[in-house]
Amino acid sequence: MIPGHSALGGIEGALAQVRTEEADASRRLDEALRQIAEAKTQETEGYRDLAAFRLKNSDGLGGRLTQVATRVRAVMALRANDRQTLDKQLAALEQEITKIAADREAFAGALAAAEEKRRAVENEAQVGLAAKSDYAALRADAEQAVRVAQESEKKAKLAEDELEAKRKPYEDDRLFMYLWRRGYATSAYQAGNIARLLDGWVARLVRYQDARPNYATLTDIPPRLRAHANRAAALAVDAVEKIKALESQAYVQSGGERANAAVSAEQARLDQLDRARADAETRHGEIEAAIEAFGRGEDQRYREAVGLLAEALSAEDLNRLYQDARATPSPDDEAIVTKIGAARNRQDDLDTSVKRIRAELADFARRRNEVSQVATGFRRQRYDADGSVFDNDVVGTLLRGLVTGVITAADYWSRMEQGRRWSQGHQDSGSWGGGGSWGGGGSGGSWGPGPWSGGGSSGGSSGGSWGGGSSGGGSSGGGSWGGGGRTDNSDFETGGKF
Repeated sequence: MIPGHSALGGIEGALAQVRTEEADASRRLDEALRQIAEAKTQETEGYRDLAAFRLKNSDGLGGRLTQVATRVRAVMALRANDRQTLDKQLAALEQEITKIAADREAFAGALAAAEEKRRAVENEAQVGLAAKSDYAALRADAEQAVRVAQESEKKAKLAEDELEAKRKPYEDDRLFMYLWRRGYATSAYQAGNIARLLDGWVARLVRYQDARPNYATLTDIPPRLRAHANRAAALAVDAVEKIKALESQAYVQSGGERANAAVSAEQARLDQLDRARADAETRHGEIEAAIEAFGRGEDQRYREAVGLLAEALSAEDLNRLYQDARATPSPDDEAIVTKIGAARNRQDDLDTSVKRIRAELADFARRRNEVSQVATGFRRQRYDADGSVFDNDVVGTLLRGLVTGVITAADYWSRMEQGRRWSQGHQDSGSWGGGGSWGGGGSGGSWGPGPWSGGGSSGGSSGGSWGGGSSGGGSSGGGSWGGGGRTDNSDFETGGKF
């Protein structure tokens, strides 16, 4: 297996390799473009010499072309200086990025050490608590209280479900509900003689005396069970809070606050480096874009030089001078024509090279972006964290495929994830954060999120893994100390999940 930080180092190295090859291709392209400009200048000089040969007594044409050639060379010299400046800026940024990567590796190690120290403090606090008899007794009481609360919630929920299913036939009978709401056959019933006579007739008609006790029992039991479940849940919360308070105190006394502060400080340093890396990568990309514009001949200097030459060549009828030179018996003008032809052929060859190199640069840019995306995602997902490992054959094969352009970043991620593992002992499943039998979610242990792991609790709203369902009818919703909706007639929060 290969550690995650080693895999990230391989990706960073591959990214540097792609950038080196890309820079070499960019320099070759820049040189080819410089030679094209030189060939165009030579062509212009050839036209100037040819014009001078044919117009020996004219200063205008020859002087003008000489001036254009001089101006073009001056512009290209300035362009070369611009490119050198960009190269220096790019090299400085790459050194900065390399240093950030090295610093990040060191800081990541410091963060892992701080986290390991915090785990040791947690273990020390837990061992100390286990030796205290009052802690063991309180924990046993809390466990019993939770079991009682769970069973009470189950019974209350079952009664509420039965009420919903069985109350409908009674409540659909309007005559029965009329008598029920009037309190018929109870001490609360009040009516005159005629009303009593009529109500008695209705009661016999719907067999009210037989149905009333059943409906009374059906509607009376669920609220009682819910109230009992809420009381049991409150007692469980109180018992658990006492345990968590002891654990928190033991953790602090063992140096937990210092351990938390150390982890936070190292994480902040790591985050700061990641922000600096992102900023450097942005500036690096801007300079690379400027260099790519150089390669495409889209920079201002190159456009200026090409414009000067185009203006000079289009301003004169050089085609006629070219034809006249071929018609003369003198070998001098034919030599000039040969020079012009050679310059044009050289431009054609260089144009072919430029197209090929630009295609290479496009491929390098695509591969660089793919590898850079993988490196950024690798850091963002903390795949270089302590304990993160990958299969040897997966890392090497996929990285080669990514660098050579055989696979994309998306392909790399989908297959790399399959080869990722966690080394034994580094899963986030300690006994001091959330996710255990006492608390829900978070990165804690069996008692819910403690004050050292970013959680915390307060009264009846602390996280729990047991809780009730939704409220039914007029009774309050399912109760739990794990958080949920508030009961209709209770100050205890309910609605969690048992």
